[in-house]
Amino acid sequence: MDAFALSNAIQQQEKQPRRRITCETLMKITLDHIDKINPNYNAIILLRNRNELLEQAKEYDQALLLQHQQQQQQCDNDNDSISRHYHPPTKTLGWLHGIPIAIKDLSNAKGLPTTNGSSPLSSFTAPARTNDLYVEHLINAGVIIIGKTNVPEYGVGSNTYNDRWGDTVNPFADTSLRRLSAGGSSGGAAVAISTKMLAIADGTDNMGSVRNPAGWNNIYSLRPTSGLIPTTTTTTTTTTTTTNTNTAAVSSSIPMISASSILPYPESTPGPMARTPLDCALLLQTMVGNTERFNAIIGWLGDWQGHLPFEDGILSRCRAALEQWSFVSNNNNNNISSDTIMVSNVDDNKNKRSASQQRPLLFSFEKLWDGYNTVRFASRYEHFSKDFDIESILNNKEGGGVKEELLWELKMGQSITTSEMNKAKEVHGEYTEWLEEMFNDFDVLALPSAQVYPFPIEERYPTTINGRTMDTYHRWMEVSVPVSFGGLPCMTIPAPLSSSSPSEFGSSSSDGNDKYYNNKICLPIGIQLFAKRGDDLKLLKLANEYYHIIPNNNNSSNKK
Repeated sequence: MDAFALSNAIQQQEKQPRRRITCETLMKITLDHIDKINPNYNAIILLRNRNELLEQAKEYDQALLLQHQQQQQQCDNDNDSISRHYHPPTKTLGWLHGIPIAIKDLSNAKGLPTTNGSSPLSSFTAPARTNDLYVEHLINAGVIIIGKTNVPEYGVGSNTYNDRWGDTVNPFADTSLRRLSAGGSSGGAAVAISTKMLAIADGTDNMGSVRNPAGWNNIYSLRPTSGLIPTTTTTTTTTTTTTNTNTAAVSSSIPMISASSILPYPESTPGPMARTPLDCALLLQTMVGNTERFNAIIGWLGDWQGHLPFEDGILSRCRAALEQWSFVSNNNNNNISSDTIMVSNVDDNKNKRSASQQRPLLFSFEKLWDGYNTVRFASRYEHFSKDFDIESILNNKEGGGVKEELLWELKMGQSITTSEMNKAKEVHGEYTEWLEEMFNDFDVLALPSAQVYPFPIEERYPTTINGRTMDTYHRWMEVSVPVSFGGLPCMTIPAPLSSSSPSEFGSSSSDGNDKYYNNKICLPIGIQLFAKRGDDLKLLKLANEYYHIIPNNNNSSNKK
């Protein structure tokens, strides 16, 4: 069941017993399924004690019973004005009451360690003393936190593996024959949802961290407007025994201009992940409330006028899904909305621009890439300088055992100059102006969620795409940068799966070669729909229409 259906079943357990499910029963089913499935995929870590969770679920059932009794008593007193006057108001339990969830291991959940998928930089024997604010909102809505979901070390790289907890693998391939990447950094959350270990989960997104995993695991996600979901806490968390004892020594090497002065919003944002857009919408509302909905004309950006390389089939598959959506909408074959969905190539919009405009139709991606990385590297260096003895990390030839990609980013951040920071700020201003122009012509822009299909997890990251060499470990995910650098909300929707059965993935062909190489079209890929800042609910509305119009298999095929 999705979270909304589970909520209805739980809340109805006293009113309609035949349709009910108790919190205790749901918890037992969830834990049994995790025990069976999770060893194959390693999505959930730090799972709490089973008996403690079942006891907590029983307490949630008692709270439901008490609420029902209070509501019944209040109804009985409706004709008695004195009793009604003195009767205490009934506390309404949240829509997520009793629903299990695991929190991404980059965020704080009280009582659980926040390991950030890291061994060398943290001993992490102490649990967090408080919740991140959005986690607190989830708890207030009634969730039962059962553990954490796996991440790459400190969220670095869109491939979920680390030395502390191991690899999280994609469920859309036969893991006995070929282990494919689940994406990242919210790979654990995406796999847990796709395999139905969880109905919903939280993710966080800097450079595609809720978008790529959603696309590769055939689910929905939303990267909200940066800053829309609050993350700050009022109490310092105790999550590490490692402290920075050399702040003064490194302060002179931190760029004079802070990364936070370039972007007027956080570079990373939490976001909801689920199997349905409705659950994404409800989860977002739980975190931040509601906003106005609107219509949309979708601008397809494709390969950004040749800049972005893609594996064969990705662009055509994503574009075909949008075209099918537009066709059904324009022929009034759906009852979801009276809106008409229109899809247009951004390249076809050249004639709408005046001859006096000297700026190219699409923003220079290299400028975008350089500006984004300047902020990314500087911010990474600033954060680690505050939390750790960064000089000892940088001076150690092995980086103190930290992930080599993380060490590289820290060194890049250390070398950034004030001039480069000023340039990044200038580029961000130009890009913001360009976005304003684009959103005058289009309500929503669209790109694939990744430039490649899920790849073997042992590869760490792709080094070439369609013959083009990737010059950095994260260049293969540059398709996510237009959203991240703009701080834009982005909904990831799954492109329809091929009619070929995903159960064939990884099986060996007669000539000994893996069918993986010839059947990538059967693997999941997603579409990024992004809009201007603050238009999060518009994206969820559109995704809900898409969900009801475009057929898709939302179940992974290799659950064991």
